[in-house]
Amino acid sequence: MMKRLALLLVIFLLVACGQADPTPAPVPTAVVAVPTAAIAEATATAVATATAEPTLPPPPTAAPATAVPTVTITPSPTATATPEPVALFALADFGTDRNPLTGELVADPENLQRRPIAVKLSNSPPEYTRPQFGLNQADLVFEHVTEGPITRFTAVFYSQTPPEIGPIRSARLIDVEIPAMYQSALVFSGASSGADGVYNRLAASDIRQYLVRDIAGEIGYFRTDEEEKPWEHRLHAIPADLWTRMETMDINQPPNYPMVMAFTSEPPAAGAAATKVTINYRDWTLVEWEYDTENGRYW
Repeated sequence: MMKRLALLLVIFLLVACGQADPTPAPVPTAVVAVPTAAIAEATATAVATATAEPTLPPPPTAAPATAVPTVTITPSPTATATPEPVALFALADFGTDRNPLTGELVADPENLQRRPIAVKLSNSPPEYTRPQFGLNQADLVFEHVTEGPITRFTAVFYSQTPPEIGPIRSARLIDVEIPAMYQSALVFSGASSGADGVYNRLAASDIRQYLVRDIAGEIGYFRTDEEEKPWEHRLHAIPADLWTRMETMDINQPPNYPMVMAFTSEPPAAGAAATKVTINYRDWTLVEWEYDTENGRYW
C-alpha cells in the first residue's frame, strides 16, 4: 500500500515539472469609486443638454373644410300666354297671313298668293296606297265613295307645299264641284269617258281651264319604280312643279272668295266633348277619326 502511494507521488511530481510556464498571477485592477451624487449630476446635465436642443414645431393642423352650401335654384314659373280668342266670320277677318281654308296662321303668307290645287288621291287597296304621300299637309280632305266599298280622297293643298303627293287616281263626279267651290286647279290621272262621263262634265264645267293632267313632256308628274305595285297606283306629283306649270298656263292666280268659311275658338254652347268620329259608308266601309290631344287634330 505504501508503495502505491509513493509511486503516485512520484508521477505527480513528474507531471508538474513537465508543464509549461506557470500562469501569471492576475494584476489587481484599480476601481475608482465615483460618488453617487456625481453620477446623478452628470445624468441630469446630459438630460438637460438633450432637452436644450431646439425642436421643430409640429405642423399646423388643417382646419376642417367648410361645407359649401348647395344653392337650390327654384325655377321661375313659365308664363303661359293665354291665346287670344279667334273669331273669323268675314274675309277681312283673315288679314294677309291666315288661311281662308283653315282659319290658321300660315308660315309663309306668299303661299296664299297662288291658286289651290285639288289632288285626287287613291285610298284602296291599303297595301298599294297607304300611307299616302303629302296627305297630312293638305288644308282640306274630302273622302267619298268611289265604287262599292272603296273610298277615295280629294285633298286641297294651298298653304303648304309637300315634296311629293300620291298615289294619284282618276277623278269622280264630286270633282266637278269641289275644285269649283275652292277655285282650285284639279290634279288627276284621268276620268271616265263617254257622253255622260266625268271627263266630258269636267270639260264643260267652270273649271275646264284649270285641269292639270299627266301629259307627256309636261312637268309635275312621275311614276315610281315600285314594280310590285300595279301601274295605276304608281302615279305621283311634285306640287312645286305643278305650280310652276300653272304659271306657264297662266292659271296660277290667287283665289278671290266671295264668301268664306267661319271659324271661332269658342265651342258651341250646346256642344259635347268628343274624341272619335265614326263614318259608315253604305255599311261596307267603316272609317274612324280619333282625336290626338297633343296636337289637337283628328287622325
